[in-house]
Amino acid sequence: MLEAHELSAALADHERNCDLVGSLLAKHASTNLRALRWYDLPLGEAVSRAGRARIEEWNRTRRQDDEIAGNYDLVNLYFAPAAGDGLERSGATVWSCDALDSRPWFDGESAVRRALEGEAEAVIAEYEAIAAQIGTHPDNASLVDRGRWTGLFLYGAKSVRNEELCARCPRTTRLVDSLPLCRNFGFVMFSGMEPRTHVQPHCGSSNLRLRHHLGLDVPEPSASRLRVGREWRSWARGKSFAFDDSFEHEVVHDGAQARVVLVVDVWHPSLSARDIEVLANPVFSRFGKFSRAKAPA
Repeated sequence: MLEAHELSAALADHERNCDLVGSLLAKHASTNLRALRWYDLPLGEAVSRAGRARIEEWNRTRRQDDEIAGNYDLVNLYFAPAAGDGLERSGATVWSCDALDSRPWFDGESAVRRALEGEAEAVIAEYEAIAAQIGTHPDNASLVDRGRWTGLFLYGAKSVRNEELCARCPRTTRLVDSLPLCRNFGFVMFSGMEPRTHVQPHCGSSNLRLRHHLGLDVPEPSASRLRVGREWRSWARGKSFAFDDSFEHEVVHDGAQARVVLVVDVWHPSLSARDIEVLANPVFSRFGKFSRAKAPA
């Protein structure tokens, strides 16, 4: 729970963020942005005077902590259940836009896929040089019921870039920086599964992104699989696929050796360049959140 002084600081910061988001929406009122919801609130309503009052009332009388946000030293300033079931409809837990072409898997031609697969061997070599650094993924305690999920972030929560890791992986960093990274709503990371790991079914926070997986260390392809929606697929070294992680997904790794992929979140292709310009504003990396690691930014 937030202390009284933390809540006051968080709500004051939220007021400033609402002012900025409101000005951005006033300058660009696209179909996608009009359809964008923050939890159960249309974003335009969320930043209105009535919306701000609703957030303050929720925090003072009904607030509940979000375990996943807490994994990243964040406290949410609001919560409402997802509208979609995650199977037939996106179950995005925070940011949801019904105007997008949302579906579990995105196959076909993709410049991002070509770029990732074209540099796969270089990424694999750089990962192997720093593999010993990989630690427990922040969501391991919340989502794993056996085994261990590991992670090493190039771009993490709150859009923070790991400068030391990026310096040690220069070709990987140049590659991902050449892509349309969805930094405010996503991650770039090396993601591992230790033997006999199960990541329980869950839905991601936003359908504004597509998640690409590039297979790096996949010694037992048939032993490791990912379900998105109702379909299961497996990884292969040097190959990539894309999916919308706001649909329900889970991982089963029954192998005896670790499996590692590069995870890259990019903007959803249904968003226009102007939509992305608005959503890439740094205000969205902190909107509706309070960081306990430091004072609100």
